[in-house]
Amino acid sequence: MIDISKKMDEALLKRAEVSNAKRDKTCFHAADCEKNVFDLYHSLIGTPPTNPPDLKSLDRFIKGELTEDMVYILLKELDLVEFGGDQQYEIDEEWNGIRISGHPDFLLKDEDKSLVECKSWYGYYQQKNLEAGEPKLAYLKQLAVYMYFLKMQRGELFMAPLEPIHERYQFPLFQTSPGHFKCNGVEFDLTQEFARWKRLWDKNVVPRIEPKSEFRYKYPISEINWSTLSKSAITEVRMGRKVVGDWQVQYSDYKDLIIEKEGCTLGYTPEEMKTILQLTAGMSSKKYL
Repeated sequence: MIDISKKMDEALLKRAEVSNAKRDKTCFHAADCEKNVFDLYHSLIGTPPTNPPDLKSLDRFIKGELTEDMVYILLKELDLVEFGGDQQYEIDEEWNGIRISGHPDFLLKDEDKSLVECKSWYGYYQQKNLEAGEPKLAYLKQLAVYMYFLKMQRGELFMAPLEPIHERYQFPLFQTSPGHFKCNGVEFDLTQEFARWKRLWDKNVVPRIEPKSEFRYKYPISEINWSTLSKSAITEVRMGRKVVGDWQVQYSDYKDLIIEKEGCTLGYTPEEMKTILQLTAGMSSKKYL
């Protein structure tokens, strides 16, 4: 008898391997917006990930993709979309000597001919940001890349929840002038992102000079203002379950490499913990300590 669960895990790992191998190393992708230049550099030169996604993350990724596909399928059944699914637009453009590619999700058949980028979401913090009308800037910029090259004035970022009990959110994005975008109170110049990629390509990728990570795994203890951390966060640090640094590093495919280049250790050393316990005495949540 086939162990279905085990085979599903094998399929998830194989799918991730194929996806990594498909990366076009001659160009930047729309989804690269806001990514750490350290991660981008190693992805572009083909460095094998030191911390590939685990099975739990891979499972969540595919569920997210299916959730996003469902949006297109349902709208297509109502004859409200075009140029989506298997017939997506393909963006393959050049900006000041660098290639930029991508595939926008679909185009609405509304009077504005709005381009739509669909993303799945989950979790408390994303929910709070979405409720406040603040989607991830990386998502807005990805949509903006498509709008910029297709010369479209309006796009829609649609956020579909992984859990149906949660809300769906839709955010209109406007290109007010070439390269300049606005969504609610957020405004940005997309060409600044392109310029960041251009610098990385010319100064690092081509000559193979590794850039410094924009994100930091561990802040020196002496630089931390412990009074700005919540009691629960301090408790996590005191229990050895959390390191004070950029949360983005936790999700990097090159986390171990970033830690190595930073010259620090995974977690806190006994000496560091001794200092932390002294500095945070009485500051943690009594519920835990």
